[in-house]
This record gives sequence, structure tokens and C-alpha cells, in this order.
Amino acid sequence: ITAGGTLTLGGILNAAGQNITAGLFVNNGTLRLQGNEDLSGLTKYTANGTVEYIGEAGSHTYTSFNYGSAFYNLKINSTENNDTWQPTAPFTINSSGTLTLASGTLDLTNLSGNLTVAGSFSQTGGVFTNGIRNIAIGGSLTQSNGTFTNGSGNITITGDLNQSNGTFNGGSGNITVNGNFYVSNGTFNSTSGILEVKSTWFRHTGGTFSQTTGTVKLSGYYLWTMSDDTTQFYNLIINATNIVMYNNPTSPLKIAAGGSLTINTGCRLDLYSNKLTMGALATFSNSGTLGLYGDNVLSGFTNDSAKGTVEYNGGGSYTGLVAGNSYYSLSFSGGTYTLNADITLAGNWAHNSGTVSYTGTPTVTFIGAGTSTISGSTTFYNFRCITPGKHLTFTNGTTQTINGTLTITGAAGNLITLRSSSSGSTWSITPMSTTSVSYVDVKDSTNTQSGNKITAATSTNSGNNNANWLFSTA
Repeated sequence: ITAGGTLTLGGILNAAGQNITAGLFVNNGTLRLQGNEDLSGLTKYTANGTVEYIGEAGSHTYTSFNYGSAFYNLKINSTENNDTWQPTAPFTINSSGTLTLASGTLDLTNLSGNLTVAGSFSQTGGVFTNGIRNIAIGGSLTQSNGTFTNGSGNITITGDLNQSNGTFNGGSGNITVNGNFYVSNGTFNSTSGILEVKSTWFRHTGGTFSQTTGTVKLSGYYLWTMSDDTTQFYNLIINATNIVMYNNPTSPLKIAAGGSLTINTGCRLDLYSNKLTMGALATFSNSGTLGLYGDNVLSGFTNDSAKGTVEYNGGGSYTGLVAGNSYYSLSFSGGTYTLNADITLAGNWAHNSGTVSYTGTPTVTFIGAGTSTISGSTTFYNFRCITPGKHLTFTNGTTQTINGTLTITGAAGNLITLRSSSSGSTWSITPMSTTSVSYVDVKDSTNTQSGNKITAATSTNSGNNNANWLFSTA
């Protein structure tokens, strides 16, 4: 191209092995290169078009891109699938362009800086290798074939990560997917660091997800799995207001031996009717809410009774509680639940909707220091609290019925406090049988049973209690 002239490309120019040493260049098509050409006088165009590297005959290694360090679309497509591009100088994919690896090897282990792909990364074949460098992808990462191997670098993907075939090796760096995570075929070997998915997790029939260590953090919406799912998480963190597990009543959510399932504060995992299998020595930590229908099969599971809420929200009838009988906070929202064993909890009891009944003579016991709130109206058999200094708050306007024994026992100088959720508004209690109440401080309570007055020995009447409460001074 003579001085002052312009090379405008609208189709494919196969310049493999040909030098282009002068002129302006406008690329709206594809410039095909081997990688050894002299392009020193060519004005590089990065606003559009594709630069495709096909390599030379035989096996060659290229330590730089002769086109420069900035591209719109860059495609590595070794004709004989045995060429390696191993750049040392950082390069970028501009605007909404795409980095495509079709064949050959793109090796970033010697790269002196991080890689920024403003658009998407597409691997349809070949081998991709990264070492310590961070990779930022402004669009999606798709893999339909080939091998992707990461080292310790962090990978941030603004869009989706979609694997339909090939092998993905996550290395040890953190991988953040701001969009959806799809494995529909191929093998995804997760990172030993943190893989965070901020939208939907989807493992389709035919795909394999493998995690032998490291953490998956779900910060999005849904956990979709299939009936043939063999996925086993090592550490799984629920980090969103509501992660719903869909589509898999037959194959359980699995946590590997020695791993953990964690629900963060303000977050929720709703299993519906799905199963949960915890491997040997795997732990459950709940600072949020675990939602269950009540017909779930929980294998190797021990509930976190030190914190968090378990909510039963099925629509059927269930006898017994599948998460066990020890809770921090316990909630019922829909369905019919029949208690058949003693229950202990240190936090709150919430009967939001549905029916809670009992068979036999179970006791619900409130333990631990601090405040427990009892919301909704419930019929208990035995109701018990014998932790001095405990504070029990009852939602105003509700009624707690005790058909068996009511036992509330504090201690001298350390009374159990019974209060309404709204001072001055009353809550009701209906004792149908024996009461044993002492060392309590009561306010705003109505005993509905005039024929079964509650005698609160060595206790404090803090006001607005009806005549069916009888107090002796604490």
C-alpha cells in the first residue's frame, strides 16, 4: 500500500507470510496472519474486524503478536493445531470484541501483566493456559471444546460462564461469574479457591462438575440440578436472599466429606422437597434460613442449633421434624406439622401459617440466654423455660395454649421476663392443666382461664395483667 493509501478490508484477506509495511488499515473483515510477518509500517485498526493467527507449517512458538497489543477480535486458529502463542507483553481485546481460541495453544504463563477482554472469550478448541495473571472478561466465557487451564490468577466474568464441552481446570485462583453458570456437557474441575456465581447455577444432563476442595459461593437465584446429577460440593456458601433448589427431588444436594454447607447472614437456602446428603465430618453453619418442606431426606445432617432459622414451609402433612429436634430458631409457614418429640430452641418460635399440633406429650423448651420471640398462636402440649434471666417476647394479639404443663422457672435476682411485642398491648395464654411458674416478671398478659389461675411465686407484676394472674412479690 503506497504512502497515504488505505487498505480497507470487508472480507477475508489471507496475508499469511506476506509483509504489510505501509498504509492505513480499516478492518471490517478478517486479516489472516501466520505470526511472522513484518507489519511495522501498518496503521493498526482496533475499532472493528478480526485478526486471525493460523501459524506456519510445522510446530512453532510465537512470543508476541506482530499486529500489536490491542485488538477488536483476536482469533487463535492454528492450521495444524500445533502452534503456540506465548506472549510476554500484555494485550487487550477492546470494546465489545471477542477473544477466540479455535485450535493451537494460547499460553499466558509468561505474560507480564493481566489480560482484559472487554467483550467475550470463546474457546471452540485448542489449549488455553494461564499462570498468575488476572483475567477480566466484560462479556461471557463460553467453552465448546478444548482444554482451559487456570493457575493462581483470578478470573472475573461480567456475563455467563457456559461450558457445552471440553475440559475446564479452575486452578487455585478465584473465579467470579456475574451472570449464569452453565455446565451442559464436558468436565468442569472447579478452583481450589472461590467460585462465585451471582445468577443461576445450572448443571445439565451430560455435564460433570468436580470439586475436591475449595468453595462455591452462590450469590444469585437458583440452584438447578438434574435427576442424574453427581455433583458434589466441597464447601458451599449460600450468599443470597433466596437460593431455591429446583428440578431434582431424586438426586440430593451433596456436600463432600470434610466439607461444609454455610448459609450467610440474611441469606436463605430453600430445598423444597429435595434431599441433602452431608459426607463424613461435613458441617452445617446457618446464620440465615434453611427452608424445608418436611418430607426431605437429610443424610448425615446435624442442624446448627447455635444460630439461624429452619423454616418448614411445605403444603402437605408431616409428622416429626426432618432437621431434628434441636434448633436456634424454628418457623412454620403452611402445611400441617405434628410434633412427636421434645423440641429445644434458643431463639425464636414462629407459627406464621398452617397447623402445628402434636402427638404424645412433647415438650417445647426455650434455652439459652437472651431473648426468644414467640409469634403466631400455637397449641403446645408442654411449654418450658427454666433459664434464669431469659426474656420471652410474645406477639401481641396472639394466644399460646398449653394442654399439658406450663413450666417457667427463673431464679432469685435473675427473673425470666415475659413481655408483649408491643408494650401496652396484650398477649394471651391459655393453660389447660398444670402450671409451675416462679421467679418471673410479667407484663401485658391475659390468662384466658378464670378457672385455672396462674400463680407466679416470688415474681413481679409489671402491670396490665388480668386477674387470672396471681403474684407473690419477688
